[in-house]
Amino acid sequence: MINLDSSMPILELPTTGLAAAPGAGANAQGSAADAARLKKVANDFESVFLHKLMEEMQKTVPESGLLEDTGSEQVRSMFWFNLAQDISQRGGLGLGQELYRQMQSSRAQAPAATTSERL
Repeated sequence: MINLDSSMPILELPTTGLAAAPGAGANAQGSAADAARLKKVANDFESVFLHKLMEEMQKTVPESGLLEDTGSEQVRSMFWFNLAQDISQRGGLGLGQELYRQMQSSRAQAPAATTSERL
């Protein structure tokens, strides 16, 4: 079972500027900014997923007792988090790219709606 702890940063989901479908009066600069935000959200999601996956994988490795102390757990957690971010930025498993494509296609198919209507 995966436990989310308070040390994990929370993703900032875009809530403004994503409501208009492409071609529905949004200018090209706004669409490019929306696409960049969607890409960031997709990559951040993949990074968090990879971080949790690697933490769970690490739990299956028995501890040696050689270098374990109170600070080693924090350092290990930061290591897994930074490794997950790096993997995600380099293309990762392709999960972020697939999420981005899915969000782009759902935006193109959805009728234009305001953010308050979607909530």
